[in-house]
Amino acid sequence: MHLHLVRHGQDTRRGERTLTAQGLGQARAVAARFARQGVTHLRTAAQTCARQTAVEIFRATGVPPAVDDRLDEIRSGPHGDARTPGPRERLREPQCARETGGSETWNRFLERVSVCVSELCRQGGPGQHIVLVTHSGVFDALLEVLCGTGARIELAVAHTGITHWEYRPGDPAGSWLLHGHNDTTHLAPVFQQPEARAAASTGDPSCG
Repeated sequence: MHLHLVRHGQDTRRGERTLTAQGLGQARAVAARFARQGVTHLRTAAQTCARQTAVEIFRATGVPPAVDDRLDEIRSGPHGDARTPGPRERLREPQCARETGGSETWNRFLERVSVCVSELCRQGGPGQHIVLVTHSGVFDALLEVLCGTGARIELAVAHTGITHWEYRPGDPAGSWLLHGHNDTTHLAPVFQQPEARAAASTGDPSCG
């Protein structure tokens, strides 16, 4: 079973967070790529920018997207709330909502991403190619879940960058094989370099 994580296209970063004109172009570019890869399943986070990206993949592949809010970014409290620690600092379950400004803890975030992927592993089979349209923090969470390092590792992920994992249970070399991370070869150079710089400079996974 192959898992293809895709970050949504560039979005407005405010309000409903819809795709910008550039983000729509990115979504169409990644959709054209998946049209040639035999996609069997498509899931998307609930936010508008993710769903819009998934719609473009649907148009190219004919595979309808299923909304799965377990693919949403880590949930934060009110924007600008000084009481809310950064995502990685929200490690333990809060004694009360005030400790995290009503936000999701990092452990809870890891748990819901892990449950989602475990479900896919149970249901999936050889030859399946599952595309997950999601947010940058989910890439970090999945790496931590699969590698179990517990270390603070943040991944640079461009808009519509692809990370490709293969699940191969029972393989003596390991159940998970990473084929590639943040692949943006489907994007035109006019998109690619600025996107890579933007992803590298994003310090808060809650930005998605």
